[in-house]
Amino acid sequence: MRITKIIASDARWLDIAAGTILTVMSTAVAFGVPGHSRWLPPCPLHAFTGFFCPGCGSTRALYYLFHGHPATAFRENALAMVLLPFVVFELGAVLTCRWPSLSTRLRPWTLWALLALVILFGVMRNLPWFHSLAPANIS
Repeated sequence: MRITKIIASDARWLDIAAGTILTVMSTAVAFGVPGHSRWLPPCPLHAFTGFFCPGCGSTRALYYLFHGHPATAFRENALAMVLLPFVVFELGAVLTCRWPSLSTRLRPWTLWALLALVILFGVMRNLPWFHSLAPANIS
């Protein structure tokens, strides 16, 4: 039982650290311009290889979302915008402990399916037939 408490305590600190990082990054996105600020550098994978990772465009998408342009945000990274409400709910659940988190209610196959979706999205956005999935304003 003591080991369970130690693991839960460590997980709680990890959640708090993630929430803090998210808050700092949200503030940076709200006040900085992605790709033109040292706090918001361009995607390193795209810079080195020219390929778009599943997260490419996420910073710009959040920037546009914070500045009232949801359609442009969706154009930059559709998957990130679809998953954003779930991420925000999960962080709220974990950090406040007021309601059960989604991760405790999901079956393992759901997480594997989500991983497959992210990988598929990353591959598809680099194919010429799915150019609409690629970020629009890559710099």
